[in-house]
Amino acid sequence: MASTRLLSPFLVAPLAALAACGGRLADLPADACTASPCDSVADASDAAMPDATLEAAVDAAIDASGTADAALGDTSPNDGGVAPGEAVPPGPPSTAATGGATRWFVVKKYLLGTELPDGTRSANAWQTLGYDLDGRDTSASDSRTNTNTCHRFPGSTRSALTDGVGGRDDNFGAHIMQMLVQLQPNAEDSFNQQIAGGGTTWLLRLDNVGAPDNANVPGALYETVPFGARPPPRWDGTDSFPVLTTSLVDGSSLDQPKVVFLGGYMTGGTWVSGAAPTSAQFSFGMGSGSAELPIEGAIFSFPTSTTGASPSGVFAGVMRATAAQDALGVLAQAYGICPGDPLFGQMSSIVSQAVDLVMGAPQYQDVNVTCDSISIGLGLYVTPAQPPSTVFSPPPPPPSQCAPSGTGG
Repeated sequence: MASTRLLSPFLVAPLAALAACGGRLADLPADACTASPCDSVADASDAAMPDATLEAAVDAAIDASGTADAALGDTSPNDGGVAPGEAVPPGPPSTAATGGATRWFVVKKYLLGTELPDGTRSANAWQTLGYDLDGRDTSASDSRTNTNTCHRFPGSTRSALTDGVGGRDDNFGAHIMQMLVQLQPNAEDSFNQQIAGGGTTWLLRLDNVGAPDNANVPGALYETVPFGARPPPRWDGTDSFPVLTTSLVDGSSLDQPKVVFLGGYMTGGTWVSGAAPTSAQFSFGMGSGSAELPIEGAIFSFPTSTTGASPSGVFAGVMRATAAQDALGVLAQAYGICPGDPLFGQMSSIVSQAVDLVMGAPQYQDVNVTCDSISIGLGLYVTPAQPPSTVFSPPPPPPSQCAPSGTGG
């Protein structure tokens, strides 16, 4: 097992408890130094894991988030259609126009699923993020019985498929982020502090912006370069963000982004990226570690009148569980949580059990197979930006704190 001297301080206490409990991570509250490190965690919905493992701690947090049918507004038929009140982006208008302007926007803050907009920690925060991607409002009872949804992954909690308000699919917030806050209680704050200081974030270019209703407003997505030693962004519309070469087809031309939204449109002043399947990378970092999460079916929406004062933007998409495991494994190894460590295995297990959708299936859903992918929903604080003028290669990835053999060094 990796020595805790290699780890960020937020992991020292969890790993100390891991050793004290015979190789199992306890349910650690924020005041873990005063709590018994080996308290058991009971999972009210799934008695299959009675031990105080990381999985049990995450399951308990999910069960405590209030996923009862009525609380989620589960009043629409679970039929695979779009019922009134379901969380979907506004549809395109019937008319198109040309002659609009090109405008740039940047995401200055994200809601990841563990905090409300006012900064309050809440196990329910994920329930209002993202969109209904599969056209089903999966209730807690539907999840238990696998009604009209893909099958739960073996060993997962019986609430694993439960949707948020209006059928929102966000198992990243409901499960992955719940895992991360077991390790770092301020994980969401840590991530956003990096963004505020000029960390990698999303930059969006919208073309032909004009009338509030226009079926012809294509867009493009870029990842920005960390500001490093430069003064942090002002976030007032005057910032120009350098772009990563990895965002560009040829690695140099700003007019050749890899991620384009040819079907983008405006409805009532809100830009929507469109329904075409699109891949994107989400750079998720904590401290000195980071993970590039590969996301399919990316959907963005936000009002172009935004000032960044509120989380008016929405992002939704799907990740293959195997790809998410690989990416988060890199993040773990930056902190000395190595393949072969019990904690590494528990983290990988939680990711595999967080699946709720089926990649490649119509509307990402197939009732005949086991789920294989993880939904993600984010809230976005979007603010105007200036056009970028420079591109840079990405910084080197954080070094792994694990020996080549996969054991801690």
